[in-house]
Amino acid sequence: MDIQMTGERTDLFDVERCMERFGNDRDSFMLIMRSFVTSTCSLLPLVKEVTEDSMAEYAITVHGIKGSSRGVCADRVGDLAEALEKAAKSGDFDFVRANNPDFIKTVEELISYIDELIANMSSANKKPVKEKPDIETLSALLAACKNYDMDGVDAAMGQMEKFEYESGGELAAWLRTNVDHMNFRQIEEKLLALMEGENGNQPQ
Repeated sequence: MDIQMTGERTDLFDVERCMERFGNDRDSFMLIMRSFVTSTCSLLPLVKEVTEDSMAEYAITVHGIKGSSRGVCADRVGDLAEALEKAAKSGDFDFVRANNPDFIKTVEELISYIDELIANMSSANKKPVKEKPDIETLSALLAACKNYDMDGVDAAMGQMEKFEYESGGELAAWLRTNVDHMNFRQIEEKLLALMEGENGNQPQ
């Protein structure tokens, strides 16, 4: 993969293995990595102020970071999260307090590295920019999912992934992940709720 980086961080993130996991598809890779960054950033504040009383909630949060990190081949963060999860579940607050700062620092380094990676890939592979995924494409995807029409699903996703989005990039990443896992029922529910919301915002 020809990507110019200021310095590879294989200790944080195995880019080549992650690309292979997602079929060496650059578009899918970037969508999934954006989704990972967004979701991980939303979880970080929940682990920064851990106390003895919040250990149970802390264990749940680091469990989530562990799974998502290993899912994108960021094994170092996954291993740190696993150790902290085990300590939190066993009530070892001293271990959590001692090691949580390094965990947070490592996660932040990973996010910064992935942000740089995405920026480099985006600059090398510019797409047209749209405000958000259009309702026609989403409707076509919904119909294809209802009918288990894989050709229709692929066509709708292909159309969606031709563009970068000012908003809605997380939705596109979520859809790609769930299409890959054939979670058509979940996709139907999400798109129906989204379209009902869009219709509710239309002027009467």
